[in-house]
This record gives sequence, structure tokens and C-alpha cells, in this order.
Amino acid sequence: MRFDTNIDWVQLARYFSGEVSPEERAVMESRIDSDTQYREAFEHAKKVWDASKNPTMGVDTQHAWHLIDAEIEHQEHLKKTLKFIKRDRNAAARHTSKKIHRPSSTWGIPSLLIVLVLFGVYFFSTSQSVAPPSPELATFKTTAGQRAAVTLPDGSEALLNAESQIQVLTSPSDPVRILKLEGEAYFSVVSDPTRPFFVHAGEAEVKVVGTSFGVSAYPEQDEVQILVTEGKVRLSKNGAQADSMMLIKNDMGVLSSEGLPIRTRGVAVEKLLAWREGTLVFEHTDFTEVARTLERWFDLEIHISDQEIANRHLSSSFEDPTPNHVISVIAKTLSLDYSIQENTVSFFIPEGP
Repeated sequence: MRFDTNIDWVQLARYFSGEVSPEERAVMESRIDSDTQYREAFEHAKKVWDASKNPTMGVDTQHAWHLIDAEIEHQEHLKKTLKFIKRDRNAAARHTSKKIHRPSSTWGIPSLLIVLVLFGVYFFSTSQSVAPPSPELATFKTTAGQRAAVTLPDGSEALLNAESQIQVLTSPSDPVRILKLEGEAYFSVVSDPTRPFFVHAGEAEVKVVGTSFGVSAYPEQDEVQILVTEGKVRLSKNGAQADSMMLIKNDMGVLSSEGLPIRTRGVAVEKLLAWREGTLVFEHTDFTEVARTLERWFDLEIHISDQEIANRHLSSSFEDPTPNHVISVIAKTLSLDYSIQENTVSFFIPEGP
């Protein structure tokens, strides 16, 4: 079953939420009796509505919306009909939409949006055999001191930096490709205009068709960073596509802690992605981030004895680095002393003569 332009989904949502007038209810119920297609849509919608009362069902609304969005892209004649869905979705994400409350519901999402998204899950699953996403269809993970090249189910390739994880959230039969990244990875995406490719990293969403780019989104980072080497990608905060920003080759995109996409043109992205070839690069990097990077690269524990050290910045690069060499150079460059005990490195300011 596909979306039917003759069915008023908003009115159905209002019906289930108890917001239609007695006259509207009478007209709708009369149509249910006389219109087979409308009756089928109503029954399916009711099942979804009843299911939405169970907050433990674990519906992935972001995944559901991507399914709807992909269907819209393939059916141009439906775009005008479904334009209000995108508008309401983006407005809800900015907490500015008018919420439709349902007395028995404790969910904080507008009930209209819930119904529309769940309709998407149901209708796509019946028409395209797309089941709601498995919590984890495939996972690729590295630990401290590891980097790994992996081939994703669609043939795209990803190179994971240390302490990173990719979760594949869609199957090959889905109309979209969705990944979740924690950490840092470089992607070479197989071009498939019919199946957009999404990466969710922290609060950021990156949408591509076929391109190559890097994403850095470690949990301790305040910002998510995107570096584009080929093609173009769209960067936005999850659920706020109206505020998206297009990035092209040699652009660096950053999603700030406030959720705003920021673009810098003409960046030396290859240098910033040198970790792919095993080169460690610091560009005016504050020492706190230097320490985190060393911990990930070499599976070390770094102790900083003084806030003054944390405020210092390092610019240096290391090809085929070893922990002893890197630590020695950093200490000399920043005029620090250090001690090593097993896998723990402590940096401190030298005592006076």
C-alpha cells in the first residue's frame, strides 16, 4: 500500500486524538462504511495509533522519517501532498510546533507527528517489505590503539580510527542506508541515487549519495566535524533538515554544541585526515585534546598535573608514530617533563634550577 493523496492523514490523526467535531466524525464514519480503500487505511492507522500508546515499543522515529523521505524522493507527484509533513517534523524538532495532546499519552512528541511517522513505518513495511529497523544489524568496532578498514553491507567502505564504532541500522532491502557513528571514521560511499546514505554522529546528521568524507564525533567532543574529500554532503542537526548546510570538496563542516552547522572553505582536509595513513597530526591542538588522542592511539592513560599544561597548544606531526618517540617530542616541544609507569604517562612542569 502506498500513500494515497485522497486520504487526509491529518484528519485521521485528529480523529484518533478526539479533536474532530461530531459532524466531521459522522462524515468520516460514513466514508469508512462506503469506501473500501479508506476503510483499510483507517484500520491500519488505528492499529498503529493503538500501538503508539505503548511507550515500550521502541519506535525509531528518525529511521521512520528517512523511509518516508526516501519515498517522497521517488514519487515526485506526492511531494506537494506531503510537504506539510516535513514542515511539521522540522517545527517539532525546534519545539515550535503546536502540539496535539492526547489525554492518555505521556509522550513529549506531538501526536500528529507520531501518527505520521508510524504510518510511514507501517505502509513502507507492507508495500516494500521493510521491517522496522533491527536495533543492530551489523556493528564494526575498534579499541584503543586499533584502526580498521571495513566493507559495509552496501559495498561502501569505511576506515575506523581508534576507539570508534559503526552500527548499520538498515538492511539492503530498505530504501535508505543509515549508520550510527561514535568516534571517527572515513567513508567512501558507493553511489546509489535511489538509496540515500545517512550517518548519524552525536547530534549531527550527514546525508550523501556517493562521496568520500570523514566524520569525527567522539563522545567527549563538544562538536561534530565533517571533512569532505570528494563529492558533496548535507550537514544538519538530527531532525532539523530545514537548517542544513551543503558541504563540497575541501570543506570542513562543524555542528556546534548549539546545533548550528558551520562551514569553512578551502581546508587542507587531506592533512587533517592523515590518520588514515597512520600519521598523527596536531594543528594548534590544546593539550587536553592531545592527551585524549594519545590515549586512543596508544592505549595509554595520560595524567596532567597542572591546568597550565592543559592550556598549552601543540602543532606537530608524526609519521608511523611510536608512543615513546611521540611523548618525548611533545615534552621537548612544550618544555615539559614526564614520567612513565607501565601504560600511564604523567606530564608536569619542570622545577626551577
